[in-house]
Amino acid sequence: MDILVVYYSRSGVTRTVAEKIAEMLAATVEELVDTKNRKGLLGFLGAVRDATRKKVVPIEPPTNNPADYDVVIIGTPVWANTVSSPVRTYLREHGEQIRRAGLFCTSHSCGLDRTLQAMAEMCGGEVVAQMGLRQKAVRKGQYTDRLDAFVRTIQAAHDS
Repeated sequence: MDILVVYYSRSGVTRTVAEKIAEMLAATVEELVDTKNRKGLLGFLGAVRDATRKKVVPIEPPTNNPADYDVVIIGTPVWANTVSSPVRTYLREHGEQIRRAGLFCTSHSCGLDRTLQAMAEMCGGEVVAQMGLRQKAVRKGQYTDRLDAFVRTIQAAHDS
């Protein structure tokens, strides 16, 4: 089973989850690189502004073609109750190439369901698994049961 894990992470929380998923599934990992500086308070405020406007932003070209994979897992932090701008850009440019998707997001407080729904609407193929996680749970390592269930769902969908 060829699996690609694509993610964007401003603070490292989404990266932690993406790397764990990739390890559990022996998947290829692709980190999306935003060409805007998102560090510090000004970077955070710019991220919120871009997300609120549902803005597509320049990202570095991905190295992996999602059409080459059986399943593409996409991870995003929640910005302003929606998909981060780099992931929105990726899904707008490549969403139609994805046959089967697993979606996950991380949030400080809210917007998990809304973000997963928005991501699903941008994917061209079948969404086989979804998972929303609070940042606090990830930082404390209190998400392994949900992660295990997410991975098992992806494996079962592929085997069927």
